[in-house]
Amino acid sequence: MDVGYVWDQEKYEKTQEKHSINFAEVVSAMEDPTSLDEQEFRNNEERWVCVGETITERIIVVIYNNDEYPIYRIITAFEAEGRWLDEYKATR
Repeated sequence: MDVGYVWDQEKYEKTQEKHSINFAEVVSAMEDPTSLDEQEFRNNEERWVCVGETITERIIVVIYNNDEYPIYRIITAFEAEGRWLDEYKATR
């Protein structure tokens, strides 16, 4: 089954400005076969956290929602650090 990715334009621009992460990097991190996925709840909303390596070899965290699977709605993305980075590296 094919999946798709969507990202609110305003949130995308803020993420690019603040974290210098582009859409292609986010998709590549989510498609990383060694990525970590963890479910979380925030403000009564189910979200997912994906930690994966991008096409530029950065390890990033992607917060997303999959309520409309096979469409993933990207919420934000940022450089992995702390426990996220440690957990990802431990799986490799």
